[in-house]
Amino acid sequence: MAILRAAYLSDPELPGNGPTLLLTYNKSLCSYIRTIAASELSNVTVEHYHKFARGYLNFRGKMRRNGIIKGAARERVITDALAQIKGA
Repeated sequence: MAILRAAYLSDPELPGNGPTLLLTYNKSLCSYIRTIAASELSNVTVEHYHKFARGYLNFRGKMRRNGIIKGAARERVITDALAQIKGA
């Protein structure tokens, strides 16, 4: 249903059309939608939420390059956060 709605909202022949963004929470679903509906969604941007959110934060200057921690540093932050919650 969302695919059809996005296609309708982006149809250049209809009044009030415009750029349309279709968000999913899953990379696989995003790729699947692009594959099955490529011709119907030519004026629709299909992205997964993570990519959209990072792009938006970067545009607003809130996300620096490589701003998501990984590995041991990530584990340390998670451990510290859990310790603070358990102590509260």
